[in-house]
Parts: sequence; C-alpha cells; structure tokens
Amino acid sequence: MSQPRPLTLSHALALVVSSMVGTGVFTTAGLMLGALGSPRLVLATWAATGVLALAGAAVYAELGAMMPRAGGEYVYLTRAFHPVLGFLSGFVALVVGFAAPVAAGALAFGDYLRALAPGVPARAAAFALVGVTTALHARDVRRAGRAQAVVTGLVVVVMVVFVGAALASGRADWSRLAGPGAAGQGGHGAGALAV
Repeated sequence: MSQPRPLTLSHALALVVSSMVGTGVFTTAGLMLGALGSPRLVLATWAATGVLALAGAAVYAELGAMMPRAGGEYVYLTRAFHPVLGFLSGFVALVVGFAAPVAAGALAFGDYLRALAPGVPARAAAFALVGVTTALHARDVRRAGRAQAVVTGLVVVVMVVFVGAALASGRADWSRLAGPGAAGQGGHGAGALAV
C-alpha cells in the first residue's frame, strides 16, 4: 500500500514559481537598471535568461527521464563522471545555491520591513524569518507547502497589482525608469551585465 504524498501539484508549482521569481524581482530590478541603463535592456535580459532557464529545465527533464532516481545533480554527475563531482555539486548547491539566496532574501525582507516599521532591526527580522520558516518546514511538510503556496500567490498578486497600477495610471513612461546612474555614465551593455 502506497503512502499518500504530503505535497500536491499546487505546492510543487508554488515552489517552482517562487524559485524562478522569488524576491529577486523586487531587489535586483533597480540594480540592473542602474547597471544597464535601459528598462528595455532589463526586460530583454530577463527574457533571455527565461529562455536559458527553460533550456536548463528541458535538460533536467531529459536527465530525470533517463535516470529516475531521487538525488538530482548528485545522481547525474555521479553516474556520468565520478561520485566526488556529485558530492562537490551538492556541497556548492547547499552553500551557494540555497544558503546564499535564502540569506539575501531574508535581508531584503528585513530592509523592507524596516522601511515600514523603522524601529525594527533589519538583521534581527531576517534571522527571525529564517528561524520561523525553518521551524515551519521542520514541523509539518504539508503546512509548509500551504504556506509556500500562499506566499508565492501573494508575490504574484503584488507584481500584477504593481504592473496594473502603473499601466492604469496613464502616466507610464520609460524615461521615469532611467535612474541617476542610467544616462550618460557608462555601464551599458554586456559588460554591465557581468558586473
């Protein structure tokens, strides 16, 4: 008799959407605009990286079909090359691929919270967020999946509201997005993208 899976398709979709969008859209757009100098170039960059992400997803889908085992990159690299490469990939993913983005997202949360409530220390809020979400995930996977779906839905709704409000205002103008570092200060093109 098979045991029911605690996570549903909606939980998985929320996880994928939050992995692709996450808080980065709220934290990196201004940095990209300052470095690239053009809102159109920022959108083109996001479109190009979206195509690359789809290509990567297609590769992982093929590898998963060829090697239907739990473990992801560890399994693929171990079978293709050597277990050491599988281990190193997992270690780098843990430190760089997961821990660093979690820390960056939590610090962004702390900064935004401090903007709303100036008396709240940003780093303490970041630590609290990581602690609460870790405890939630450790206690109950199903409840954590529901929380993930709600938060992801909220992020998508906020993005749609921002875009809708900008378009509905009748004052949408590309030149408003040109920040102080955008015009005439260099930093345009592919070199700025690599910074």
